[in-house]
Amino acid sequence: MEYVYQLPRSSARTPDMHCLDVSELWVRLVESNTKLVDGLTFLPEPWSHTKVGHVQLKPDAYIEVGGVSYFLELDRGSEWETQLTAKCRRYIQAIDSGHWPEGRAFPLVLWTVPDDARKRYLDNIIKKLGEQDLFSTVLFSEAAERVVGHAALSQV
Repeated sequence: MEYVYQLPRSSARTPDMHCLDVSELWVRLVESNTKLVDGLTFLPEPWSHTKVGHVQLKPDAYIEVGGVSYFLELDRGSEWETQLTAKCRRYIQAIDSGHWPEGRAFPLVLWTVPDDARKRYLDNIIKKLGEQDLFSTVLFSEAAERVVGHAALSQV
């Protein structure tokens, strides 16, 4: 049996699973590699929100570790193609705006997905947009390993 604890003053009747998943990813990142944890930046919403030119980006989290940065989009399989495409296009517009700080690489947009079928679905949307270098999809269960592994490679 599992329990989810909430603050006594919370009026929510059920836990916010999206919020719990964002928190779980942070825990997994911290536990995955103690060498990189000292340099880990993890900003959940709303601290991850940023404006680039006229484009407002609202990722679920911003992650920076080992000199590599990510905008995290945690997909629970509840949004459809039009919503996912619109989110992706905002990131493309942000890059195209020319307002990203010079000398800083634009973060990779890392989509975490619950299963292989959803990964294929999202990969097809990204392929249609022609932006495979900007977006990456990974199973939620493998996200921390991917981030830490990518950061470790950049340290070499």
